[in-house]
Amino acid sequence: MIFASLLAAATVAPLECPPTTVGEASVIPPAENRTDGRPSAPYGDVLGEAWEIEEVACWKAIWRPHSERKWDGYWFHPTGERVKATLELWHEGRHVTMIRRHSRGRYCRYDGEISSDWWTIEGRYTCTWERTPMRWHAKIIRMEYALPALLREPGERHPRL
Repeated sequence: MIFASLLAAATVAPLECPPTTVGEASVIPPAENRTDGRPSAPYGDVLGEAWEIEEVACWKAIWRPHSERKWDGYWFHPTGERVKATLELWHEGRHVTMIRRHSRGRYCRYDGEISSDWWTIEGRYTCTWERTPMRWHAKIIRMEYALPALLREPGERHPRL
């Protein structure tokens, strides 16, 4: 009887992720304004100014470059937990590899492919403390779409900073 109740308690439904305020509005233009299979990234901007990340167990993150290869990552969890880490990027064509470094030699490796329309990245990652591959997803943020439409003239793009 005790074993049955312990087993029932251990098999509860997985955590449902609550709605988030990070990235509520889409940073990706509507489908009719995108081109699948385009040979080059929009505006020649392969990596964008930031990535909005979704990981397993309801973790969300913002990754921002501060040099060509070095990025800063900020993770947020619905429970209130926060994590900051340094990232190092390698990319060739549509393939990206990002290494997330922590203290005491711990790290995670993210491998992914940029979508055919150059607006999202899908992939898997593993960490030194969890070797099972886990899914991750990113939206590439480009400044052309960061200025609210109400503040732009029709057809005007946001200037590069």
